Amino acid sequence: MIELVGVVKRYTAKRPGRGLLDSLFPKEHLLTAVDHVSLRVKKLEHFGLLGPNGAGKTSILSLIAGLCLPTSGTIRLGSKKIGVMLGHKMIYHRMTGYDNLKYFSQIYKVGNYHSRIRELSSQFKLQPFLHEYVERYSLGMRVKLALARSLVHDPAILLLDEPTLGLDIHVAAEVRAYITSLKKTIILTTHYLEEADELCERVAILNKGRIIAIDSPQVLKNISGSPSIRVSLKEKNQLEQELLKRKIPFTRDDGNFQIFYQGPDQLQLAISLLSTHRISSLSTSQPTLGDAFIALTGEELE
Repeated sequence: MIELVGVVKRYTAKRPGRGLLDSLFPKEHLLTAVDHVSLRVKKLEHFGLLGPNGAGKTSILSLIAGLCLPTSGTIRLGSKKIGVMLGHKMIYHRMTGYDNLKYFSQIYKVGNYHSRIRELSSQFKLQPFLHEYVERYSLGMRVKLALARSLVHDPAILLLDEPTLGLDIHVAAEVRAYITSLKKTIILTTHYLEEADELCERVAILNKGRIIAIDSPQVLKNISGSPSIRVSLKEKNQLEQELLKRKIPFTRDDGNFQIFYQGPDQLQLAISLLSTHRISSLSTSQPTLGDAFIALTGEELE
């Protein structure tokens, strides 16, 4: 279990001015990175923090991990055994992959660490490169090594910051599949919509240090509206009158319709109506977490 109650984190930052003196002696101001955040993550839940750069995602992970202290508020953890992965930064590039895992195993006092290293290197397909220097690793291999490092002591809580950032499609899919398989309490940050949707049972949407919504991905997507059918017709017809008669919501731009539906019955009715018309193109559209972010903030998720 992880619980945050009214957590605030402020940093002192310097704001350079336009003049010479202001540039030489910039004024200090307080920057609020985390603004009265409260959340509760259940045991074994996979929980996501979704938001643009600068929303406070990494700051929240750092606070939970104890890498920095909150300005105010309370953080409670169900276990002190925490694994942290902040991208691929927490590994040493001038050491071999094996020596990295050995070093952190010894810090965490892992018994029989040779066996644990073999197990993790097999799971992440690192065996052929385990005794090479990390500086020669590809980005994907470094990310896998960083994830293995965070798991070397078998933590109860796992904190993952942008675990697939910059990876190619195939490696990202491997990493996501492994994260999904873990029976641990996980908080991960991401600004990839499909990643939050795939990996997380619940998601907190953040903007400017504040949580603006928490729920399952599907509930959050429903905030932005209904799924729809986009259709272009080959000729003018009576579709508009038929939709109005049956009270099916839609928008129209000349011969192009976007028809909204709620549930399978309304979808079936819309398809039945369309089957009687000459259609030049048809596509379906489902609301996304990006649509939810826009609906909640009026801004796009970059």
